[in-house]
Amino acid sequence: MKCFNDTYEYADDVDPKTNQYGIVDFSKIEYVEARYVKHFDPENNGNPCIEALPRPRSLEECTLDYFKPILGYSMSEIQALPSGERIYRLNQLRKLRLPIAFDYMLEVEMHNALIRSYENRYQFYDPEIPVWMAVDRSNGVKFPEQAKNDTCGKYITNKTSSVSGWSLLGGSGTGKSSTIDILKSHYPQVIEHPLTKGNLKQIVFLHVSCPANSNFKVLYSTIGREIDNALSYTASVYQNLLSNSKDPISTVVQLIQNFCIGIIIFDEIQEIDFAGTKSNTFASLVTIGELSGVAIAVSGLESAYSKMFKKVYTARRVGKVISSNRYCFDKPSLKTLMSLIFSYQWFDKKVSLTDEIVDRFELYTGGRIDQLITLYSYMNYEYLISPENKRPEINGKFVDLCIEKYYGDMRKLLAEATIHHKKNGDFDGRMLEAFEKVKQNLNNLLGDDEQADMAEHLSSKETLQAMNSFANTQSNVVQNVQKLFPQFEIPQIIETLKTVYNEPGSSCLDDSVLSGRVIQVLLGTTNSSSLEDTSKKPKIAKKKRPDANLLKQNLLNVYHQQ
Repeated sequence: MKCFNDTYEYADDVDPKTNQYGIVDFSKIEYVEARYVKHFDPENNGNPCIEALPRPRSLEECTLDYFKPILGYSMSEIQALPSGERIYRLNQLRKLRLPIAFDYMLEVEMHNALIRSYENRYQFYDPEIPVWMAVDRSNGVKFPEQAKNDTCGKYITNKTSSVSGWSLLGGSGTGKSSTIDILKSHYPQVIEHPLTKGNLKQIVFLHVSCPANSNFKVLYSTIGREIDNALSYTASVYQNLLSNSKDPISTVVQLIQNFCIGIIIFDEIQEIDFAGTKSNTFASLVTIGELSGVAIAVSGLESAYSKMFKKVYTARRVGKVISSNRYCFDKPSLKTLMSLIFSYQWFDKKVSLTDEIVDRFELYTGGRIDQLITLYSYMNYEYLISPENKRPEINGKFVDLCIEKYYGDMRKLLAEATIHHKKNGDFDGRMLEAFEKVKQNLNNLLGDDEQADMAEHLSSKETLQAMNSFANTQSNVVQNVQKLFPQFEIPQIIETLKTVYNEPGSSCLDDSVLSGRVIQVLLGTTNSSSLEDTSKKPKIAKKKRPDANLLKQNLLNVYHQQ
């Protein structure tokens, strides 16, 4: 393998509990300056694009990172509020994120795809040629001043086989998008490699949301837009370049090589028009992967599978297919999710979850997490708008009432579509349309203010208790720290707590003791020269897209790799 002409040194002060960039949510960072950690595979030593990547998240870290409880929720405080204020606070349910069986599987596939992508290519650069001079500028595209120091890298494939990525396919509302968002937060999108002359920017991933009813010409333009966003260009430089390119495939391949792009994630892939010429088929994306060495990943409805993969070799090139549906029709998993959702209540008094209620939710939502929360929001809303002296009883009949009132004549349709899925294994398009309509209605009311084993562990009583325990701990620690040190932001406190919580014996500590340890780490991080040297106090990026040992032992089992 040819390495960059510039040599680099390995960081020797990396905390094994974090990564070489410290405790940071990368979704809020524009870029980081590369820090290198020696890879365990000797064949990858000297490969800067691999050794600058954060290490993969452990099971413990995934467990905590994919669980987003409602911060600051207190049932006793909620019950003391008037109904109007409770309706307003009902919007907090939108922030709840629960771990799902496919989360860790996607984590593993993402990291493996990046490693395969970068070890599949030769690497070199020309310090005399910036990127803007290396691309075709015949269409008059103008490059901003900030681009003139970006060295032209060449990271080209050296193998005949393409790099396999991953496919995340399943019904609407099963948690695909939120999982991908959390997945991305572990990786800096742009890593800047300092060279003797200039700098080389490595774009680790592109997340391309496929425009509705668009062809591949529009898709290529969207890829250019995401490159502009990753580089923080306010002008549409690469979007215009690809929009006007006579050979968009070759242009995309060149940009992938120049910016060392590791993986391209195509989201909502079902929106693409797959009919047309060779350049307008999914095979063209596979061709891009073969020519450039980039990994290709897709996410979307399962109905897109047959459209995308007309030939077996095409499906094989995209890699492992992960289903986001499997947990939906697993009754124990449904009960666990419902129990966690019911731990947040806006009723006058605590309501117990019954099998009757669970059965109704299974019938009307198909077990999809998004619709579980939407229907539960309707239940709380309907309860709160009723007269205080005539509050309804929360039972199966009340769920029926909410369906009749807010889902209209779609009750029968939803039930039929759910049965259709159980028999045929795909989601009825009518049900997806119905779900989107009722979700929008709720927004208007409230204001715009290998998975079987994993599912078995997720449904355990111990797991449920552990998750509720951690949710309370997180709220208490955030409150304690901010009282003493208001300068620390909530996301920073939460990330630090996760690190502290994973230390041996820490999960058994009292919340006040944990708060003290978190403060110690935060103060140490603030004064740490290594963090400042690492990221040069990374700028906060413009908003890119509308983010007890019991917990460690039982909740971890959710993510047992198959």
